[in-house]
Amino acid sequence: MSLQGDLRARVKDEGKAIELSGKDGKGALSYSKLVAQDADGKGLEARMEASADGREIALMVDDEDARYPIVIDPVIASLEQKLRSDIPQLDARFGFAVAIDGNMAVVGAWREDVGSNVDVGAVYVFIRTGSSWALDRVSGPQSGGGEQCGYSVAISGNRIVFGCPGENNGAGSALLLQRNGPNNYSAAGVDPSVRKAGDRFGASVAISGNLILVGSPGQAYSVETNAGAVEYAKINADGTVTFKGFTSHDVANNQLGTSVALESNSAGGYTSIIGVPGGGAGHAEIEDLDSGGSFLSSNVVQPLDGITGDQFGQSVAISGNTAVVGAPINGEKGPAAGAAYVFVRNTSGQWSQQQKLTGDDTSANDFFGASHIAIEGNTIVVGAYGWEPSRDDTENGKAYIFMRSGTVWTQQAVVVGDNNVGDQFGIAMGISEDSVIVGARVATALGTARAGAAYVYRLSCVPPFATVTSNSITVCPGDSTNLLLAWRGGPGGVSFQWRKNGVNIPGATSGIYSIAKASASDAGSYDAVVSNSCGSDTSTPTTLTVRTFSLNPTSQNFGVSGSTGIVNVTATGSSCNWTAVSNASFITVNSGASGTGNGTVGFTVAANPNVGQRTGTMTIAGLTFTVSQDGTNCSYSISPTSQTLDANAGTRTVSVTAGAGCNWTAASNDSFISINSGASGTGSGTVTYTVTANFNTTQRTGTLTIAGQTFTVTQGAASGLVANVSTRLPVGQDPNALFQGFIVQGPAGSTKKILVRALGPFLEGFGITDFLANPTLDIFDGNQVKVASNDNWRTTQVGGLITGDQFAEINASGLAPTNDAESA
Repeated sequence: MSLQGDLRARVKDEGKAIELSGKDGKGALSYSKLVAQDADGKGLEARMEASADGREIALMVDDEDARYPIVIDPVIASLEQKLRSDIPQLDARFGFAVAIDGNMAVVGAWREDVGSNVDVGAVYVFIRTGSSWALDRVSGPQSGGGEQCGYSVAISGNRIVFGCPGENNGAGSALLLQRNGPNNYSAAGVDPSVRKAGDRFGASVAISGNLILVGSPGQAYSVETNAGAVEYAKINADGTVTFKGFTSHDVANNQLGTSVALESNSAGGYTSIIGVPGGGAGHAEIEDLDSGGSFLSSNVVQPLDGITGDQFGQSVAISGNTAVVGAPINGEKGPAAGAAYVFVRNTSGQWSQQQKLTGDDTSANDFFGASHIAIEGNTIVVGAYGWEPSRDDTENGKAYIFMRSGTVWTQQAVVVGDNNVGDQFGIAMGISEDSVIVGARVATALGTARAGAAYVYRLSCVPPFATVTSNSITVCPGDSTNLLLAWRGGPGGVSFQWRKNGVNIPGATSGIYSIAKASASDAGSYDAVVSNSCGSDTSTPTTLTVRTFSLNPTSQNFGVSGSTGIVNVTATGSSCNWTAVSNASFITVNSGASGTGNGTVGFTVAANPNVGQRTGTMTIAGLTFTVSQDGTNCSYSISPTSQTLDANAGTRTVSVTAGAGCNWTAASNDSFISINSGASGTGSGTVTYTVTANFNTTQRTGTLTIAGQTFTVTQGAASGLVANVSTRLPVGQDPNALFQGFIVQGPAGSTKKILVRALGPFLEGFGITDFLANPTLDIFDGNQVKVASNDNWRTTQVGGLITGDQFAEINASGLAPTNDAESA
């Protein structure tokens, strides 16, 4: 490639980067991260070279064993346009705050004067058409003084929020703007719950969807000055704004709310991050909120190597499950050289540090990570407004662009604006897909020194960032469903590959994966790999749950004369519909031809006039129920026809006598009796069954239907049972949990069975309104070792003393909880 004009190329980092400089030697553009892949996607060794006169650039690729065509794609950050005020003012600080979303950008100039009124401030809105930006609106007060409007700005779609922290003696204010068309905006105030001089409400702002965050780092409590606070506000359907809540800590000089960021999450709510740079090394608080902006949970993140005074939390940004926090005073590369830290959230919702970022050439007093920082997907932009090319504290400023491949972030490009002394380029930044905006609050504009400017760059390549639109989907059998993929990145072609449980799904190569008729085999964890020439990303997974049906029994044998029968349908979802149809002329569905959730199907089997047996089926809830019927040559008998057992659990057998070739089935009609073997057979055979222990003080009777014959089981009553020893006390959260104890005594090696219950909704019947809705139960031994746990009694948690499913035993005790959410 040849160069024309005044720019000259020089190699940096042994061919890993090329810098283009003007006649004065100042860097203007940077090319880095040369990526080369062959037709199979195999990465190839690549570097860049420059001729001695700097007029030619060569891209060198090792094509040994490569299959053509080869794709070569360096990341290039090209200046699209320099934005400025229509009437630049000296020291207006235009570019101190910037934000961008799609084709709309907003720039704050908090020291702009209005007539004789100083530091009123203004907010400029620019709209892009093609690759050209034009000023659409200037907003801000027209009177007063010291409001400092535009000190902070944020954007989401067609909505803008900006802060005026100097208003009313530093009490502060914030305003929401909604763009309804060209130069057509509606406005609404964002009012704090409490506001007083010095709070600096509006020093930081963030917006996503219908939620707004506003920071007040100067808010004080009693003697705790500059403790700080953040307020949440919801945008109503009519465009007004309603206060929702706030976050604060009564710790002096914490400056909570110095920086804020907000993004909607895949759970349908929001995730916010709040910078708290003032205490120790500083920290950041990440909060999850529901769709209405109400608090759900929080995490605190801190740097692994932070030291007091780093001001970690001076800037924050968040995108999906990744957050980045600036620490501009970090001294790894020199005093106040600065650093940024990347944190990621795991599937359990916990955040941990992924990587520490520094600029490849940052040094003392560069303030890398100060004021503002930006992230979208797998791209981060960090400013260092104190950077200077000759280490002479000229504060030209620079912005660094990092991209993530897998779990590793690497610096891909840098931009320097006009690269003039004192511009403080990099004081603010934003990113939207392939567009990066960087503020330079002291840059020259239209010949006006220190007026400030903002620079919009386009990236030649952005690695994709993929998410699914829902963390989990539950469907009924037979339902259709679409798995939708949300992704960002470009420009350039993008390819997709859906996976199930980590395995590629053949042919699933679009942004939507459709399942026309869901079945149990479709259940699993789905994600998608999105790729372009700049990299690839695997989306967050979504879990597809397919409700299931089961039948009891699944088959039944009838005598030659025919009879009626019943099939129980059990569903894991109460809203799932099902039908029952007969596939044989001698089987008639009498009741339960359709249902929702659990139900029963009644049917009749007609007499068999044939000598041989016959078989037919019904399709119930998509499952096959088999009916076999004896011919005129089949007869059956069982021995014994009844048995009496004591209260203990036990196993017994029943003999079946039948003619050769005659089919039969065996089914339990009561929950305390289960069939171990011999559920079906041909000719003579044996049925083995088990009864659970009877904890009731009365005997119980149940039956089996074996080869069309009724077998009766009578089980004796338990002796010495204490029916119920109960305690009722208030229960709260830790540390106000309820601890209740009991002592088990007896000869060594003996066994005692005790039913322990944690009841809540049951108490409503006794007039108690503040019952525990979903009680959980843990049992510890005398050494404080947990030996048993339960949450929802119908589902046994095996472990410790619990070695197998206990549902049947608890259910048969006569003391089973009456509500599924209770524990036992």
